[in-house]
Amino acid sequence: MEGKEWRAALDAREKIEEMQVVDTELVNEVCYNPLLVERISSIMSARIPKTKTKAMPDSELIELAFGKGASNPGASFKILCARFTGYLDVMESLAMDGHPGVRKAVCNNKNVTPEVLRMLGTDENESIIQCVVTNKKTPADTLDILSDHPNRFVRGAVAVHKHTPREVLLRIAEEDTSQYNRDKAKESLKERID
Repeated sequence: MEGKEWRAALDAREKIEEMQVVDTELVNEVCYNPLLVERISSIMSARIPKTKTKAMPDSELIELAFGKGASNPGASFKILCARFTGYLDVMESLAMDGHPGVRKAVCNNKNVTPEVLRMLGTDENESIIQCVVTNKKTPADTLDILSDHPNRFVRGAVAVHKHTPREVLLRIAEEDTSQYNRDKAKESLKERID
C-alpha cells in the first residue's frame, strides 16, 4: 500500500473509531483494503451530489456509508461490505449478522461460496431463504433441505433450480401440495431428459 492509500486508510479508521463502531475486525478488513474503500467510495458517490464527491476524502465517504439516520448504525456500511467483499472469512462473519439486509447482501455477493449459501439456507428469515434458493451457486444438498420448506414459493424455486437433484424433483413432482410446483418439477425433469 502506498503512502497516500495508507494515510486514507488510517483517516478512515480514525473516523470509524470516532463513530464508536464495535466490529473492529470488520473495520480493519475494510479500512486496510484500498480496493474496497475505492469501491465503497464509487458507490457512495452515486448517492451524493457530483460536485461534493471530487473533494470528499474517503473517511467522509465511509462516514456517509454508515448512514447516521439508519435504525441500525453501521448496517448500510456492512451491507456494502457484504455485497462486495471477496474475502471468505468476512462473508462468513457477515452471514451471521443480526441484520437481515446484511445477510441478504452476502447471498447476493457474486463471490459467495456454496458453503456460505449452506449457512444462509438455515436462516429463519424467508427473504434470505428466497435469495438462497434462487442463487445459481446454491448446492444440491441445501436445495434438498429447502424442498421441504413450508413456503410453497421456496419449494417452487427448488423445482426449477438447475442444481436440484433428480430424486428431489421426483419427490416434488409426486408429493408437493402445490399443483404449480408439481408441474414445474415435471418440466424440470423433462428438460433434463431432452
